[in-house]
Amino acid sequence: MLMHQTLKRHAEELFVLAHAFVTVREGINKSAGTFRSLFQKIDFKELLVRANTIETGIAEKAQEIAALKATVEAENDGHAQRFYSQLVAYVEALSNAARVLSEKMVLLSERAGNRRRLSVRDFIETTKSERVSLEACQSTGDILTEMFYSLNHDAMVDTSPELEGFEVSARPKIQQLGEALLASPRPGAVTDRRLVAIMERKTPNVLNAWTHVVPAMAKFAKAAGERSLFERDKGADAYDEFLKKLSLVVVGLYADGVISPGSASEDCLYELVSSLAAFKEAHPNWQDAYSIGYKQFVEGYDASLGLVASLQRSVETYGV
Repeated sequence: MLMHQTLKRHAEELFVLAHAFVTVREGINKSAGTFRSLFQKIDFKELLVRANTIETGIAEKAQEIAALKATVEAENDGHAQRFYSQLVAYVEALSNAARVLSEKMVLLSERAGNRRRLSVRDFIETTKSERVSLEACQSTGDILTEMFYSLNHDAMVDTSPELEGFEVSARPKIQQLGEALLASPRPGAVTDRRLVAIMERKTPNVLNAWTHVVPAMAKFAKAAGERSLFERDKGADAYDEFLKKLSLVVVGLYADGVISPGSASEDCLYELVSSLAAFKEAHPNWQDAYSIGYKQFVEGYDASLGLVASLQRSVETYGV
């Protein structure tokens, strides 16, 4: 339905803004968002501009979403209305978080300019407000992300009272995921910031893990068959490095709640390959690495089951 597509487009754009907000916030906090910065000489002008710019961008998106209210209500579509309500909840939480960040920077700026003394208590209260606002973003964003993934444009099938009309499609088989890994990226493909933002919300630890593992896979693909000046097998060294870093993905799967203690190795391997395929959708231009992923996890499925089971035991026993 057209309304469903419209709402999902606004959600996608909001996820991109959320990613931009996180980037701005992290950059500001590295420069001047800590208590130690109270005692440093910092030019806050550019930092304030950055905070205000992202706050304005989110406010404009909130206005666009608010303008949809009458249209959504006129559709008499309960599924769209529930999605819209969650969209509103998320943009309100994100707007509040951006406002709190701007207020924090104003307080620090005033302290730096000696216009008003900022006490430790003021700073602690501001930091507490920031934490509460971010938790609201997390909770509302998690629900919206689930709805975003499961909203079906073509046919709505009732599932539960809470998510009536939101249907999760049948999950692809591991061979299909492997084929997705082998598929060549479209010409001119670049990093999809929208998908990155969604992954950051849904599985941040897994996303971070693959940013380390995928380059290691690419390094192995390049070094295969090469030898050093002293006849050391570069490919074997690169493969060992890849396997060592692979544990980061398994740790991430546990940390993000994708799998839990006692999960079967088949489930763990499936989620690992699924997350790699999702990473490829967001970062399409590591084709050599994804080919290695296919050979390792799909062609070498049985051997990888043993490897994954070993990594699971390590994580569940030692936490690493």
